[in-house]
Amino acid sequence: MLAIANYPSFDLNKFFDVEDYSIYRNLAIESPLEMGSVMKVITMSAGIDTEAIAPNTTYYDKGYVTLNSRTIRNFRNEVYNTATMTKVLEKSINTGAVFAEQQTGHKIFYDYLRRFKFNEVTGIDLPFEGKGDLRNLEKKDRKDVDFAVASYGHGILTTPISVLRGYATVANGGYLVNPYLVETIKSSDGIYSGANKQEISPERAIKKETAKTITDMMVSVVEHGYGSNAKIKGYTIAGKTGTADIAVEGKYTDDTIQSFAGFFPAYKPKVAMLVMLSKPAIGAAASTSVTYGFKDMARFVIDYYNIPPDEVKK
Repeated sequence: MLAIANYPSFDLNKFFDVEDYSIYRNLAIESPLEMGSVMKVITMSAGIDTEAIAPNTTYYDKGYVTLNSRTIRNFRNEVYNTATMTKVLEKSINTGAVFAEQQTGHKIFYDYLRRFKFNEVTGIDLPFEGKGDLRNLEKKDRKDVDFAVASYGHGILTTPISVLRGYATVANGGYLVNPYLVETIKSSDGIYSGANKQEISPERAIKKETAKTITDMMVSVVEHGYGSNAKIKGYTIAGKTGTADIAVEGKYTDDTIQSFAGFFPAYKPKVAMLVMLSKPAIGAAASTSVTYGFKDMARFVIDYYNIPPDEVKK
């Protein structure tokens, strides 16, 4: 991990002046959340890896789908008619994610959530890491609608660090990665020793070919879809937006968590990054809010590490 940041910030020299001590929590790793449509990348990964769907697989979108007497609608009640799976990611179509999950099958979809280890901690070398929760898909009376909403990141809990690991896994050709902060420790006598460094796991979540296909689809999100505000001239960015309703006491509110996760340069990735806003004051969805923050931070990282442009001029 190159950096983790939370806001609001605090001054430890004034520890006892803080009224709400929750400000000291590291929300990136401690708080399991319904992360919303950033999880559609995982849904598509499961479907494509098992060849249940392909990027050009089409379905007919009516703007809604009803399962177990519950109606699921697209953002702003949009209707897309005939749409490909690539367009489902580009426009973050909820009904398309439901279709992809149905084609894949409940058991296989759930198995892939476990392959990406969303039900486990990442093991990052920081205290109080939270753990994902897939119990809604494990209960005896689970229904089709439970899997449907999970396909677009509702009804299951994941931590931001876990989502970022999932995206880094795609960036690494399908191999699971294990995040860490401390690479080496220097003793008082100047000797360096390994700390918690963990190499890329030999364990695969998806095939290399699947990772490449998903990367292509995520690039299309930035080039042609709701991630366009994260575009940086000269660079291929692979990413996905996410807007999740916040639930309070079992009921969804009008407040949202908006996020954008991705990696760059897309085909020779150096950095994977997740930017998230909780209850943003402006922007109805991630496409008009957090994508700008991702772009600004990506520009900084590109300049700081002197990452060369990779986009081929046409």
